[in-house]
Amino acid sequence: HVMNKIMNSQSPFGSSGQTSKRERKQLLERLNRPQLVNLELNEYERVICEGIVDPKALSVTFDQIGGLEDQKKEIIDAVILPLKRPDLFAGRSSLVSQPRGVLFYGAPGTGKTMLAKAIARESGATFINLKMSTIMNK
Repeated sequence: HVMNKIMNSQSPFGSSGQTSKRERKQLLERLNRPQLVNLELNEYERVICEGIVDPKALSVTFDQIGGLEDQKKEIIDAVILPLKRPDLFAGRSSLVSQPRGVLFYGAPGTGKTMLAKAIARESGATFINLKMSTIMNK
């Protein structure tokens, strides 16, 4: 309970869980989504929104990732190309369709987050930085 109070006091949404118009406008500007100005979010959606990062704000590129050359090539072919050129995959079988998502797993410090940020930056996809504790905290 105490930890939730501390977290909420640092939240841009305030401790009441209600967003002010100014806070909502700042969030939507940061996300580059002004069309969502009247969107109402519940407590959990607001927490997730705090982890959304505009891909233009990310500085990580594939050139900055050392090693993992085979994995980077596979990611570029399987994830970035379909996102940048969906016309190449339209009307084809499900074997050559766009991926619905990417799941990285592995030990801490192996570059999972860095790869995800590079994918978001290179493809223009929105990056959502979620921690497992955020998902599990109900």
